[in-house]
Amino acid sequence: MKKKTLALFTAIIMLFGTAIGGTIAWLNAKSSPVINTFTIGDVSIDLYEKDGDDKIYKNEYQLVPGQKYTKNPTVEVLSSTNVDCYLFVEFIEGEKNDIYLNYESNLNVNEGWTQGDGTIIPKNVWYRTVKSTDDTKSWKLIKNDEISINGDTVTESSMNDAVTNTKLEYKAYAVQFDNLTIEQAWSQVNK
Repeated sequence: MKKKTLALFTAIIMLFGTAIGGTIAWLNAKSSPVINTFTIGDVSIDLYEKDGDDKIYKNEYQLVPGQKYTKNPTVEVLSSTNVDCYLFVEFIEGEKNDIYLNYESNLNVNEGWTQGDGTIIPKNVWYRTVKSTDDTKSWKLIKNDEISINGDTVTESSMNDAVTNTKLEYKAYAVQFDNLTIEQAWSQVNK
């Protein structure tokens, strides 16, 4: 009889142990971890002209009256850019370009550019936003890739003045878009 009582008592303890263990298992839970990683946002641009397949970064031209030259400055947000950005192009013209040169700039509203208002962003700076997912990330800056020397105004007597006062210079800048106004982005360029 003692053995039956002991067996019964052991069975009851095991039953309670299983019930308590099961209840504890129901009251416990564990989640998967949340892992936060940080990467560097990459904003990369290039400003170049092309001669065939070669990129060139500086050109010199002779002022020959009536001469036409291929001029194809291009600004490009490189495919490695993985964040949205503001793209700025500063266009520095010579004092007398309009007298001695013929060309048409693609930096205008019709081409999707916005001109600086002359307060925070200078009037010779044009800008646009570029999304990392945009299909178009390259823009030519001179219409029809052509400039010509004005044959009526570039003469032997005006040659020195023309050489001194003509210039086409572009500078490009890009700033990550995240939480910045256009004015704040431009101030980052000037730091």
